[in-house]
Amino acid sequence: MKFHASEPSLSIVATISELGLTTDQPLSVQVSRDGRFVAVTHTFGRNGVVFDRIKRQVTMQLLRGEYYPEHCKFPVAFLEQNSRQLLIHSTDWNRVDVSDPENGALFSQRNPTSFRRGETQPEHYLDYFHCGLAVSPDGEWVTDNGWVWHPVGIVTTWSLRRWLERNVWESEDGESKKSLCRRDYYWDGPLCWIDNRTVAVWGLGDDDLLLIPGVRLFDVESGAEKLSFAGPVAGSTTFSTQVRGKEQTVSQRVGVLAFDRWLFSWIPQGPFFCLGYQRWRARADRPGFRPVKLPPHTQEIPQPITRRRYLHD
Repeated sequence: MKFHASEPSLSIVATISELGLTTDQPLSVQVSRDGRFVAVTHTFGRNGVVFDRIKRQVTMQLLRGEYYPEHCKFPVAFLEQNSRQLLIHSTDWNRVDVSDPENGALFSQRNPTSFRRGETQPEHYLDYFHCGLAVSPDGEWVTDNGWVWHPVGIVTTWSLRRWLERNVWESEDGESKKSLCRRDYYWDGPLCWIDNRTVAVWGLGDDDLLLIPGVRLFDVESGAEKLSFAGPVAGSTTFSTQVRGKEQTVSQRVGVLAFDRWLFSWIPQGPFFCLGYQRWRARADRPGFRPVKLPPHTQEIPQPITRRRYLHD
C-alpha cells in the first residue's frame, strides 16, 4: 500500500511500512492546510506518525495510550494560527495536546491529569474519551466527537485561541467549552463545519436506536441549536480487527458530511447528496459517485466512522 500526496510544487510518495505503520487495520489521513505535513494514524489504534513532506521524514510519533482506543477514532487535527501550522493530537484517552508538527515541541504544557487508584484526583481531571476532531475554517474553534461512560456520545467544542493564549486547561473545563448534544450509545458520527461558528452534526434524536436521519446545526459560542432538518441517511458496515490480541468484528455507522457553499453527504457504496441546508432539498443524488477532492472545510480523507453498540471490560 502506498500513500501519495501532491502539490503543484511538492510531491512525495511513501509506503505505509516506511512510516512505521501496518495495514492490518483501518488508517486515517489528515493534511495540514499548507500541504506540508501529513498525519497518518491507525483509526482505532494507539499510534500514528506525522510526515514532513519538505524534510521527507517522520517528525512526530503519535501515541494515545491503551485505554479502549478501539472504540473511537484517533483524535488528531491540524490548525493554522498566525501563519503557523500546529497539530492537536491525543496523548491519552482523556487528554489532547497541541504540538509543532515540524519538531514535536509541545505547546500545551500543563500538569498530568491521570491518577491511580488510591491517589487524589487532579483538579482538572476529565472523564471523557476524546475522539474525532474538526477545526473551524478560521482555526478559532474545535469540535470533539467523544463519549463518556454509560456510554453516551457528547459533541463538545472550545476556543482554540483561549486554549493557546489564555487558559491551558480550556480543553478540560474552560469558559468557552460547550456540550452541543448527547446521544446514548452513539459518537464519532458525521459532522462538519458550515461556517466559522456553526457546526453540522448528523442524526436527530438522543439514542442510537432511535436516531432519525437528518442534520442539526449548532452555534459553538453559545452552544445553542440553530436549526435541524431531516435529510441524508447513514450506512452501516462491519470489519474485523485485533482488539487486545483477539480478532473481533466491529459494527460501524459510516458516512461523511462536508460543506463548500452546499452541504454534501455520502456513504460508501451508497447515495451522494448535495443539500441546501436552510431547508432540506436534495440537489443531487448520484449513486456510486464520490468526490475526488474534498471541500475546503474538510481536511480528512473519509474513513469509516466507528460506532459499537456494547462495550466490554
